[in-house]
Amino acid sequence: MPIPKDSFAFTDAMADILRLPDETLAMSYIYLNKYLRFHRTSQTPDPLDSYAELILLRVLGFELRLPSPMEYLQRYIERAMEDVEEAGENYDSWDREGKEEYRVVDGVMETRLGRMCSQRALEACKDYQLANLYPARTVALGVVHVVLEDRGLRIDVEVKAWVEDVASGKVDIEDLKEVTEILKKTHGVKQ
Repeated sequence: MPIPKDSFAFTDAMADILRLPDETLAMSYIYLNKYLRFHRTSQTPDPLDSYAELILLRVLGFELRLPSPMEYLQRYIERAMEDVEEAGENYDSWDREGKEEYRVVDGVMETRLGRMCSQRALEACKDYQLANLYPARTVALGVVHVVLEDRGLRIDVEVKAWVEDVASGKVDIEDLKEVTEILKKTHGVKQ
């Protein structure tokens, strides 16, 4: 096995060996970044500390279930592409045999757009800033926005109206602007 250069590379390698889904890998990146944030802002605990559970809860900010951008992607992609889907065929009504015959994928996450968003969201979960400073919804919407732009698709309405439509107003516009800038700078997006 190749030797991982850091904890993220080790996590990647273990996910491949164990054949874990992207959602699990994304959550491991988030936990790793939360741990790194805690570790940077506090003293290193004694490994034999009997309060290990309390330390773990403190690392997680006492949140046992952290949301991941992966949880919001499908919904946001579907909402962002609603107008396009309404103009085309309703593939959801097709039976399994028809889909197999014409090689129609089952859901939006299996499309090229869905796979690109999923990959970009996974990479975003590795980013310390994105994992620690922004809500998962904002990162997910930023990913969809950036991937659409990267694919040459522009939003034909004002960003505020688009955010209201796609995220039901649950994403702060200023945070979204910051997230998209970070994604563009650090994750290889064409400008």
